[in-house]
Amino acid sequence: MQYLQENKAKAKLRLQACLLRKKGKTLQEIAQTLEHPLTTVGDWLRRIHEHGLHRAHSIKQNGRPAYLNRTQIEELKEFLSQSPEQHDLPYKVWTTQLLAYFIEQRYHVQFKLRRLEQLVHEMGFNFLKARPEHKKVNKKLQEAFKKKFTKSSSHTWKLDGRSYFLTRASSK
Repeated sequence: MQYLQENKAKAKLRLQACLLRKKGKTLQEIAQTLEHPLTTVGDWLRRIHEHGLHRAHSIKQNGRPAYLNRTQIEELKEFLSQSPEQHDLPYKVWTTQLLAYFIEQRYHVQFKLRRLEQLVHEMGFNFLKARPEHKKVNKKLQEAFKKKFTKSSSHTWKLDGRSYFLTRASSK
């Protein structure tokens, strides 16, 4: 008997509905016994009746095709490992908005910013936010550093610390 050999809970539940129907139970009684909606039980029984017992199992359904294919993602990964300046963009680091602009220009695809963050993470990168001050900062060491700070590198000091920038993902 297929019901006894079944290991998957959903398929077993559907086969149990078939057994109850074969014993002469009504759809309402089966739905009440299995604690599932009447329409769901009816759909199970109809599907199994029309296509056979193998339809007690769910069929994997394909989703929407991806916006970028594998080769485009690999190409994008190579671009992200380089600075934006190497791609004729007037920025020093990658930001989410810059990446969205770059992808739209290159691949004619628009991404939401949250999906871009997920995509970047899947490629092995992270967006970090530069923090103006750490919560456990040592003020004395910070003041000593500021006194020794040279004027030649002062242009980096003026960078906006509120934007995200791209780094390699750390291995944890």
